[in-house]
Amino acid sequence: MILGDAVFRTEPDDFDSPALSFDGVDDYVDIPDSFGTFSEIYIEAMVKFNAVDKVQTIVCFFKDNRLRVGLQEDGKIKWSGGDKDGSWDRTIGSVLSVGVWYKVGWKWDGENVTIYIDDQEDATGTQDGMDTRDESNSIGFYAPTSDRYFDGELAYVKVWQDSNQNNILFDYPINEGTGTTLTDSAGTNDGTIIGATWQEVE
Repeated sequence: MILGDAVFRTEPDDFDSPALSFDGVDDYVDIPDSFGTFSEIYIEAMVKFNAVDKVQTIVCFFKDNRLRVGLQEDGKIKWSGGDKDGSWDRTIGSVLSVGVWYKVGWKWDGENVTIYIDDQEDATGTQDGMDTRDESNSIGFYAPTSDRYFDGELAYVKVWQDSNQNNILFDYPINEGTGTTLTDSAGTNDGTIIGATWQEVE
């Protein structure tokens, strides 16, 4: 259920440069596979799309979980999670635009899903439990089939292992500006950058 229109953020006013740019072809970040199965989760990212006419992945958890958040081919922000019975549960939000910075949040409390855009509740849905897979976790592409690459920029990604944002799993401020390591400022869950490049926030 969509609750309201997206709020367009034209200036990146609550994060520092640089950003990490993904080409939509083969760029991604490999992240650790040691998180276990989620009973709830909150994912937050500052994101800008270069295209909104294709399926894209922002964060994918497919090790001990079955969860992908990103964009549909019609430009709508989306949560896709496998429930305890193995079925896909999808919550679909507003259409996003090219070249606009958005703060997007996906919240799951073990039963209810909420999508936020710029801190405003945008869509709600349900998911009963979490299915599991034995593949990998990533930022920027769909690990099971190695496609659905992200085409745009990320200025930060944070994930909490609870829906109330108390138990942080990892925090990538994406402020290194160089190198191939995405440093977890909250712990030791560093990511490895594959292909994505650094650039100043515009």
